[in-house]
Amino acid sequence: DLKNRLNNLGSVSQMTGSGSSVFVYFRDCDRAFKALENYTPLEGEKVSFTRPTEYAFELYG
Repeated sequence: DLKNRLNNLGSVSQMTGSGSSVFVYFRDCDRAFKALENYTPLEGEKVSFTRPTEYAFELYG
């Protein structure tokens, strides 16, 4: 489950979107961003990073 995998990286504060594009916002942004730099996407996932006021994780299925 995506949310559980991401929660292991840093507490998820919010998930938005559905289907092929999901944005995930983390409470512990610094820790989460470091973890996401080393995140290995599952097959079919493409990951991009944005760094607004809190870091977002975007998934394309």
